[in-house]
Amino acid sequence: MFKKELFTHKEVLSFELRALCSSQGYSLYKMNAFEPYSFYLENIDSLSSKNILYFTDRDGTLMALKPDITLSIIKNLDTAKEKHKLYYSENVYRAPKTSGNFREILQFGVEVIGRLSDEDLFNLIFLAAKSLLVFDDMPVLLVSDNSMIQKMMEKAGLSKLNDRILNAFQNKSLMLLKEVLTDNHADQKDQDILASLLSLHLPLDRGIEKLEKILDGETFRENIEYLKDLNQYLKNQDLNTQVFLDFSIPEGLKYYDRLSFVGVIPGVSSAILRGGEYSNLVKTKEKSYLASGFAIYLEKIGDQGRL
Repeated sequence: MFKKELFTHKEVLSFELRALCSSQGYSLYKMNAFEPYSFYLENIDSLSSKNILYFTDRDGTLMALKPDITLSIIKNLDTAKEKHKLYYSENVYRAPKTSGNFREILQFGVEVIGRLSDEDLFNLIFLAAKSLLVFDDMPVLLVSDNSMIQKMMEKAGLSKLNDRILNAFQNKSLMLLKEVLTDNHADQKDQDILASLLSLHLPLDRGIEKLEKILDGETFRENIEYLKDLNQYLKNQDLNTQVFLDFSIPEGLKYYDRLSFVGVIPGVSSAILRGGEYSNLVKTKEKSYLASGFAIYLEKIGDQGRL
């Protein structure tokens, strides 16, 4: 018999997440605690933290305590399979980006990888939104289309300013965006469009309507139709999580090549869930594969009761 009092709050949350994932056809994935240090060096640009905790094994090989789960999963994929639907509950080892010592961080994550349909990718986002309800009754999932921002910068001839523009979006700073665009003599129409995208924060259905007014022509038609299909899919599900369209999602604008999303709950100052589509990364393993996933950072959740 399962007795909650025998487990920590984080362990109980992990059990609830496991049950939810299993109900959606996902299987538990287990992995080793470390990988060759060279593997992470080769993929350093894909890591959210560039600091890696490593040691010398008895045979002289440099080994690393894993700073990331997704890269390890991709490395060990059986590409003969049509589709992988996985979830995990593992520790990762990271140091803060600014300063401080390495920490052992309990991370729960979900990945869908393979020859996927749009419905497979939408189901992953639904599962992310549903997972947030394990923590709170009033969560919010923020969704962005990173490829749309990239297309806009290419169309406007601003690709060389990629990092500075993304920094303005990540900080949701209209002043910083205007400074970058004005200093580089960007067309006023392009400035207005980018400013409108940066300011956008609306429920998904209304956000899509606003997008159609901001962006004209066929360049973004595929993106908008994809968001419409996602919106319809989520409407058809039993979902109480609020879903907003917001292009200022911090981080992930380089790593995730299409949709990205973050989950927030009251009482926690930063996002407890981050995820998105990373098909460009998985194509280095198998060109016919697409991929999407998310991680939940359980260390951000208090040890006492439901937030």
